[in-house]
Order: sequence, then C-alpha cells, then structure tokens
Amino acid sequence: MNAAAVVESPLRRIASDFAGSRLALAGLAMLVLVLTAALGAPLISPQNPYDLAQLDILDSRLAPGAGASAA
Repeated sequence: MNAAAVVESPLRRIASDFAGSRLALAGLAMLVLVLTAALGAPLISPQNPYDLAQLDILDSRLAPGAGASAA
C-alpha cells in the first residue's frame, strides 16, 4: 500500500491535534481534577453544613477546631 492510499479518520486527526497541544492537555488535566474533586466531595468534606441537627450555635465564638463538635 502506498502512503497516499491510507486515509486518516477525522477522529484520529482530531485526537492527534489535541495531543499535540500543551494548552489542550492542560485544560483536560484541570477538567479531570475538578471532576475528581466533585466526585470525591463526600470524602473530602463529610459534614453537611446545612444539617440543622448537627449545627451548634454556641460554637460560633470558639476558635476553629476548638469545639466539641469538631471531632
């Protein structure tokens, strides 16, 4: 087969152009980072700030991490 007979698919051409761009790869890395943080949000912040049963008004004047509910 000769090289001119090989037809490159549009998807393969787009992928090769994307992989050749550092800015596109940096954007993809940022997107993956944000999606990973969004999917792991329950592990990162396991407390619900809107749950009124766990909210203690008296802890508002304490230093961060000093309250009994900090555990």
